[in-house]
Amino acid sequence: MWVIKIGGSLAQAALLPQCLATLAADRTRRWVVVPGGGPFAEAVRGLQAHWGFPDGPAHRMAVQAMGIYGLALHALAPTLPVASSVSAVASATRSVIWAPAAVELLGLAENWRVCADAIALWLAQQLGAQGVILLKSAPPPQPAHSALDLAALGYLDAAFPELLGAADCPAFWTLPADLLRAGSAELDPPGSARRILPA
Repeated sequence: MWVIKIGGSLAQAALLPQCLATLAADRTRRWVVVPGGGPFAEAVRGLQAHWGFPDGPAHRMAVQAMGIYGLALHALAPTLPVASSVSAVASATRSVIWAPAAVELLGLAENWRVCADAIALWLAQQLGAQGVILLKSAPPPQPAHSALDLAALGYLDAAFPELLGAADCPAFWTLPADLLRAGSAELDPPGSARRILPA
């Protein structure tokens, strides 16, 4: 089992349907797709900025936004079913899209330091997955390999380095073209993924 977070910045990317089809067709691994928040989470940020409500409610809304993006991914790849709980993901016998619920994210802070990257890593830990891959729309703005450096660049969630330091599974990032070029079944980790070092 591998967890792959599909960034919200890919919501309108031309290669998104092909990436989902590649994951759905992979018979060598079971994939758990974690949606980012994308435009739906940005709407939450805008609403919070307008009304000034606390991070807690905003974070719970953003988690719901991940689920909405997950439904969009399912619409693009109907053969990837949506699992609405961690237990449903764990018991699935095929690749799935996870629609997270804030109530299940035990131990994670309810603030904007914890976004979809960190939530995907948390899920990989809960599932005992082989690793987590962050599918990004672009490479880091500067060469960097450690989670701390990538978080400082805004490429990873602020909470990701701390979670990775305590994790017992590896983390990687890759790009859609790399995933498709390599073919998900050819490499382990798949898709020419670049390792994210804890420090």
